[in-house]
Amino acid sequence: MEGDLNEMENQLGHANHQAADATKQLRNIQGQLKDTQVHLDNALHEQEDLKGQLAIVERRNTLMMTEIEEMRAALEQSERCRKLGEQELVDVSERMHLLHSG
Repeated sequence: MEGDLNEMENQLGHANHQAADATKQLRNIQGQLKDTQVHLDNALHEQEDLKGQLAIVERRNTLMMTEIEEMRAALEQSERCRKLGEQELVDVSERMHLLHSG
């Protein structure tokens, strides 16, 4: 009977040791989980910041593309006006030449 009691005490001691080890592991895992959650929260916050920055860049890009198209249209109009002015200059020069030679 005393042997049984000693065996039970040994088993209880072993079980208590295993429970203490399991508790340590649980605390370690909880700490790792907390760290992982902090990293995840930081990553999500950074992702939201980047999304905001991307939206700003996309809006700027749209505005710049619109401005480029407006400048291209203005350049084309200027080219047409320049060519028209050059043609008018040629016409006037020809008329002056005709007036002076005739």
